[in-house]
Amino acid sequence: MKRGKTGWIRLAVASGATAAGFAALLAGAAFGLQAVTLPRPSDNQLLAARTLHWLTAQNAIKSTAFVGGERVSSICVNATIGPLPAYPNRLHASLLVSGRRRLVETRFASFRLGSTMREEDGPLPTVRAVLAGCPRALGRRIGRFLDDRAPVHAERVSLRGATMLRLAFRQGDSRLLVIVNPRTFAPVAVRIPRLRTGWSYLARAQRRDLIRPELRLSRRLRLIVKEEA
Repeated sequence: MKRGKTGWIRLAVASGATAAGFAALLAGAAFGLQAVTLPRPSDNQLLAARTLHWLTAQNAIKSTAFVGGERVSSICVNATIGPLPAYPNRLHASLLVSGRRRLVETRFASFRLGSTMREEDGPLPTVRAVLAGCPRALGRRIGRFLDDRAPVHAERVSLRGATMLRLAFRQGDSRLLVIVNPRTFAPVAVRIPRLRTGWSYLARAQRRDLIRPELRLSRRLRLIVKEEA
């Protein structure tokens, strides 16, 4: 594929650029209070950036995975959460529903929802959100690889009889595999190899997916968690 003419010209020094920031950056925007000159991205990094751009336009993704031989379906919706005692401002979040489990994941903290809300420690909530294709969580993970200028390997693969493009990200011990539609660059499957997990298959959520009873929050929780889809 031909190299895009638009490259990384300037980038804010702060690491972990947001997906929206990266999309704007690769569209030619220059931003940040402090900036450094970066090398031109590779063709494959530009392909990954187009997937990142696609994710920023989504509000809800549904996914299917096989865990222990059983089919597990999930839906993830963009949301906001707050204010909370430790986080006085509202935070961008992902509301992930898998069966009866409901999880809210943010860049800073994650919370399990039941009749009340309980904070979840450790990286597992974010891993679940990435594997479920949550637009913000998956976009943040891809954006971090691009922010670090990690190499991206791309190859054509066959998935369910269709030709797709598999993007492989690696930075130190962190790895991510994403299969995307080569025409739209929408992610259709995701996997984290080091966890020995299988593939999670992704699709854009439809309106009927957003009326699932599991997405209905109590009046008390709706004061804190607000869906954006």
